[in-house]
Amino acid sequence: MKNMGKNFKLQSAMEYLMTYGWAILIIAVVLGALFSLGIFNPAFLAPKVQPGSCQVERPEGPGTSAYVSIQGNCNNELPEFVSDFNSYNSYITMPESPSFNPPDLSVSFWIYPKTEGGNDGSSSTFIISNANPNFAGGIWNWAFEFWPNGLDFHSCYNGCNGASNMYLPVNQWSFVTGTYNGIWNLYLNGQYFDSGSGSIEGTPPANITFGTSHCTPGNGCYQGYFDGFLANVQVYNTTLSPAAIQYLYREGIGGDPTSLNNLVGWWPLNGNTKDYSGNDNSGVNSNIIYTNGWTSGYTAT
Repeated sequence: MKNMGKNFKLQSAMEYLMTYGWAILIIAVVLGALFSLGIFNPAFLAPKVQPGSCQVERPEGPGTSAYVSIQGNCNNELPEFVSDFNSYNSYITMPESPSFNPPDLSVSFWIYPKTEGGNDGSSSTFIISNANPNFAGGIWNWAFEFWPNGLDFHSCYNGCNGASNMYLPVNQWSFVTGTYNGIWNLYLNGQYFDSGSGSIEGTPPANITFGTSHCTPGNGCYQGYFDGFLANVQVYNTTLSPAAIQYLYREGIGGDPTSLNNLVGWWPLNGNTKDYSGNDNSGVNSNIIYTNGWTSGYTAT
């Protein structure tokens, strides 16, 4: 009798699995797919802010620092959109401005590469560069150049100097900061990574470009394009301290700038290329799209 009872229970369990096993498997597959898409990421369900919800006010006009303040919904909430570069022909170009050639410099941004290094997997891609538009042979004031072996922050003129080889994980958001005051410094997710000595060697006038080099192909100039997302680019005419860089990282991808008096440009890239620093350095969009499906690979700090 006991064996018959055990056999009955085993038979019932098998019938249950046969009846509901496929449904359980399908549910597991669906849950796995939703997880991979970031549906269960807190950032997916968090409130998002519209473009232009926060900006810097300069009552005395662009380039001034008197009475500068930040206004609007400035609570470091996540952006609704980020910029999506297509690895083929998309980039953003800023107007000429001498304020992009200071003796002291800091640049920060959030980046999500879809491929390693250049758009063909072997050549380099300029993530952000400040170059003379007519340069040839690799001359620029400063640039973040993405190679398969890592990201460089440097200047080139008949040779290059800077900090280099910072690996950026693919399909994941990273916070990058570079500073310069005679020494090049690279930071990843708020932590120091590498340094290098040397001067900024290019010659103004110069433009900032996101997503590619700013040169005419040929004469030693390679015009690769970035493949991935870019958000919250900030440029300062000062060298941010390690504590300030940590502060920006903890604020997250929707964070506001620090050191407003030294802020040169602020491009959240939340649906447009407008400069929200109050300095009127808005960019020109070339084949950039803005996506709200960016939260996968982002972890709130």
